[in-house]
Amino acid sequence: MNENNEYPVRLREIRETPVCSLRRIVTNLQQDLPPMINSLLEDITAMGGVYAGPPIVLYHDEVFKTEQADVEVAWPVLNKDLANKNLPALVAATLMHVGPYDGIASSYDAVYAWINQNGYRARAPRREIIYNDPQNIPQEQLTIEIVIPVEKALIT
Repeated sequence: MNENNEYPVRLREIRETPVCSLRRIVTNLQQDLPPMINSLLEDITAMGGVYAGPPIVLYHDEVFKTEQADVEVAWPVLNKDLANKNLPALVAATLMHVGPYDGIASSYDAVYAWINQNGYRARAPRREIIYNDPQNIPQEQLTIEIVIPVEKALIT
């Protein structure tokens, strides 16, 4: 399980990223997401493309859902002709989650607590950058960067 003091929340600027993406309403997040990621990578490769970084999962719903979720998978691509979208530049609160995916809720709690304590407001869509393949490594080594776009909260 991720320890917040071991992997602190940080504020960082993320540049605009050209991606090849696929957005769907998924029936079951846990079952539908891995095939989406793999299928999109296969499509990129079949077109002669090369990915330029790890896959990014965007969650477009205001609240987290595991069923009937509006999810987008995006692979950064080197060949901008293969990009069907540019993920916009943004400022985000980020945290590296290391460990099984079923423990990621506590990492999200830590990011949202940091956002609230530091005068920011979370924006959608949330992103997860998946740094390694959960099918090829032990769950304890799974590394996912949680990326929550933020803006300064208005003082009332």
